[in-house]
Amino acid sequence: MKKYILLFAIMLFSISTIEAANFVQEEVFNFTDYVKTFAAFVGSILPLTGWIKGWVKIEDNAAKSLSWIVGFVVAYAAWFLKLGIFETYTSWWQVALVALLGSFAANGVFKTVVAQAFLGLIKAK
Repeated sequence: MKKYILLFAIMLFSISTIEAANFVQEEVFNFTDYVKTFAAFVGSILPLTGWIKGWVKIEDNAAKSLSWIVGFVVAYAAWFLKLGIFETYTSWWQVALVALLGSFAANGVFKTVVAQAFLGLIKAK
């Protein structure tokens, strides 16, 4: 289990290092814009999910799955419309990573049990 977490951390570090090396120096990095956009993104997931849940009666894990789907839809819509920090992302996997992390943050899924189950699914492959 620790090997997978370490491997995931190394992959994220290497990807960010590669992207930092390719970063155009013309623009100044503004961390507050990233925080504001991410907070607005996370804050938009739960109300939209609640609105959809008002139409469709679902509970527990299905509701979490719905919020993850809503997170991906909102992230790709923001990327398509070039809103906030999403205009700086150039590939689909960057948007997918932000969508996944934003959906997890919106659900409070950063818990040990859920993380172990997710890693167990990866290990099963």
